[in-house]
Amino acid sequence: EKPSHVAPDLNVSEDFYDPTASTDNLSLIFVKGRPQEGADLWTMDWNGSAWANPRPIDSLNTEFAESGPDLSSDGEVLYFSSDREGGLGGFDLWLSLKGEDGEWGDPVNLGPNVNSAFNEYDPADHDLSNRLYFSSNRPRRSLTEEEKDVWKGTVRERHFEEDDYDLFSAPFAEAGEGAVGELAFKPAERVHAINTASNEGQVALTPRGDFLYFSSDRQGGEGGYDLYRCRVFQGEILHPENLGKPVNTPFDDMDPNLTMEGHRLLFSSDRLQDSVRPSGLRRFAMYDTVAREVAPMRLEEETASGFWTFIDNAKWWILLLLVSIVAIYYLIRQWVQAKHMGEFGLRTRCMVGSILLHVVLALLFSLKELVQEVIEIREATIM
Repeated sequence: EKPSHVAPDLNVSEDFYDPTASTDNLSLIFVKGRPQEGADLWTMDWNGSAWANPRPIDSLNTEFAESGPDLSSDGEVLYFSSDREGGLGGFDLWLSLKGEDGEWGDPVNLGPNVNSAFNEYDPADHDLSNRLYFSSNRPRRSLTEEEKDVWKGTVRERHFEEDDYDLFSAPFAEAGEGAVGELAFKPAERVHAINTASNEGQVALTPRGDFLYFSSDRQGGEGGYDLYRCRVFQGEILHPENLGKPVNTPFDDMDPNLTMEGHRLLFSSDRLQDSVRPSGLRRFAMYDTVAREVAPMRLEEETASGFWTFIDNAKWWILLLLVSIVAIYYLIRQWVQAKHMGEFGLRTRCMVGSILLHVVLALLFSLKELVQEVIEIREATIM
């Protein structure tokens, strides 16, 4: 659908971007201002008809920049990026836990398994895949000891031949391996199925993990940064596709985030023509759209093999289901004919009723087993 403004009443003289919605769709966390101007985390509430009461999250904001918010599915953890003191260099990823009073606690750095001396942006937590996605401009090769020790933050800073942003994912540590911060993650890995020589970032996954959205300025788009998505099939990330018009424009369309039902897409864009800075650069605003199409699935030999495996495993339940349907039809037909002819005594009615009840129970039980089998196969195809 054609995108619409998330909050048209927000001041168009400011940048508002990076929206992330709570699971119940009643709270929205976003960013106000650009990083070089001290970007801050803000929130607002859904009042039943519109987003209202925008306000800063004072417990998390500092004199430095805070951006890229992402809420966990239970709403108890907020991930974000910041160049505040105490990190490993540049922008790092942090998390904050919600307290019993509803306020966000002191942020914790995610540590060296996730962060580096370079920039890490746009965390995206996904429970089902048990991973944290993010983007970073760290070099693709391992740094030498000399390079690890070079200056950063002044004109002495060393520039590397690779400075584009790639997507990474860090697996969550197993239970007992850690709780908060750096101990909660295993070392991050590049998402090779998506990364190119251009910039990739800002991941969002559907709740079931069957689609992965991101932004990129790669060639072949509508212009600037575009939004893309990939089908995730049996844990494999398939080829990205551009979302096309009217979502993408010749301007920058970024920061995808999906609501819990998985069909409503929030994002940021600087497409608005009447919101331009004195420099000529456009300001960012937040938009949403709804996907109505049905996405095709890739059918391969192993998929067909899985179908026949399902038939083989469930053949007796399928047979019981078919026999039950035929038996119910036959009994009901005989019941109607006998009742019409007045041949039904009390004993006969009780006997037929008992048989019919048992056949219905067999039908329901076979349906339950078949549905359970389908659910297990479905879960096996989700990342």
